[in-house]
Amino acid sequence: NFAPQLGIAWDPGSGKTTFRGGIGLFYDNTIFNNLFFDRPLRLASGSYFVTPAVCISGVPGAIVWPSNPGVPGTLIANGAGVVNGNQTVSPTWCNTPIRFAAPLATSLEQTYQAATAAVASGPNSSFMGRAGAFAGPYQNGLSLLAPSYQTPRTVEMNLGFEHEFRPGLTFVFDYLRQPSTRTLLGIDVNHGGAASTFSAQNALNDRNRAQVANACPAGSNQVNCMVAKLGPAGALEAYGRAGIGGPAQVTGGAPCSFCAFPGINPNLGVNVMNFPVGRSLSSSFNVALKQHLGSFFIPGVERASFTVSYAHARYVSQSLDSDFINQAADFDNPTRFTGPTALDRTHQVSLGGYFELRKSLRLGVMGHFDSPLPVTLTFPQTSGGAEVLVTDVTGDGSTGDLIPGSNVGSYMRSIKPGGLASFIQNYNNTVAGGSNPATPAGNRLVNAGIFSLQELEQMGGVQQSLAGVVSDIAGLSWLKSFDVKLSWVHSWQDRFTLEPSIGFFNIFNFANFDLPGNTQSGVLNFGAGSLATSATTLQPQNTVGGTSTNFGTPGGRTNRASLQSGMNGQGAPRSFELGVKISF
Repeated sequence: NFAPQLGIAWDPGSGKTTFRGGIGLFYDNTIFNNLFFDRPLRLASGSYFVTPAVCISGVPGAIVWPSNPGVPGTLIANGAGVVNGNQTVSPTWCNTPIRFAAPLATSLEQTYQAATAAVASGPNSSFMGRAGAFAGPYQNGLSLLAPSYQTPRTVEMNLGFEHEFRPGLTFVFDYLRQPSTRTLLGIDVNHGGAASTFSAQNALNDRNRAQVANACPAGSNQVNCMVAKLGPAGALEAYGRAGIGGPAQVTGGAPCSFCAFPGINPNLGVNVMNFPVGRSLSSSFNVALKQHLGSFFIPGVERASFTVSYAHARYVSQSLDSDFINQAADFDNPTRFTGPTALDRTHQVSLGGYFELRKSLRLGVMGHFDSPLPVTLTFPQTSGGAEVLVTDVTGDGSTGDLIPGSNVGSYMRSIKPGGLASFIQNYNNTVAGGSNPATPAGNRLVNAGIFSLQELEQMGGVQQSLAGVVSDIAGLSWLKSFDVKLSWVHSWQDRFTLEPSIGFFNIFNFANFDLPGNTQSGVLNFGAGSLATSATTLQPQNTVGGTSTNFGTPGGRTNRASLQSGMNGQGAPRSFELGVKISF
């Protein structure tokens, strides 16, 4: 880390007011050195953790078995087949109840780990130079640093002043601004699934192959036959499995030279690289009033101090948390969607008090009241290999896009709970119910004569309508907490200090919901007017628009704050802590 800083303070001479300011430049490479693992993709040999794409949106994925020519074929417990060398298998238990799938998945995992251990000193199956290798979040969670990598940097600027109204009473104002640049955003440089990589010949072959496999004639105007045999969702799945889609969904990211949207290089598949193109901005102004009292009017209190502060803050970026590596919402324009992050709280009110009591007792109180976090509204992904026809509204090849008309962190900011129903209705009327609900990929198929728009609509291969919202929607909650701590201090010869204490956290037992990482989901469900198999009339529980303010009912809220990882328990139900501090 490298962080040069400069600060300055100025007292105009009154003794009552002081102005201050500062600027700092921070280069931070620590998180990427310690937490970003792309070496397994860059080294040709060795054993590395690899997680095969077993089930992709409920559809079996091809598992490349570790190369182990010296070991006889291994029978897979789920009956998927026998593997030897670099053969592939496809699990038969995808999209089945967990009680059936779990033991089969465990057995497959153990067998795969044993095969991997047997070839620990052999070639690295994740190596990007290996034929059929790919880099992306779909198989092994790995991606590559772009050759243009630069260390992320942050410029911190602050300007403020404090004024003493009378001895002990001080007003403080500060403005802070922190723009960060060069944060990493993942981009599929091969643009697999993008409408711009459309192959009319592949699409024609994929369509005919799906139809013949299901006893329907090759050629156009056969969607009626496919729907009659498989149903709308089944027909769309069959076309997607045959290749009407991109490599991310059809092959789990591996090269898909037969796909209708194979990418710029059909032999590459998904190749997510992390580019230093992200930008975030954190800004706030803070005001505080501080009071120090050498004597207090309440008997038994010798000294006291109070603080009350308010911060109006904004933290915007292209991702939920710009400290980590995120995939761009639009591969063609990575910074197109920028808005409040998952850590943004606009209004933050804090208050505290400290009292020195008689008999060496100390009492501290502290309260926090912070406005709700935002949520990003996105589509669900339920269409398997044909997902680009349903939820890739930007045409860049990524799916599960933001709902048109929204942005990163729109919900609880520009879209309030009371306006969510009208937002959904407007989308249903103007987009899903508009004259052309096809995605850019769907339009390519229509323009090439592979399908008609009516055929895509018939099997749900267009943007689908969204479910409505429940009555009395529960928006995301404020964070409310008030803590109290009482301690007793005793010293011996100015060398040893003993301080036993008891603390009460959230002493008023405020019910807190929607903490970072545990908010209501912004993935909106498809509505009853859609052909998706998961369609519902109303948004499901724990999804924005599907949670009622009536806690404890079937439609009530279930994500109440509780004890979290480590020692973190902010907002959790009332608890107390006993402690002893020894200083020497």
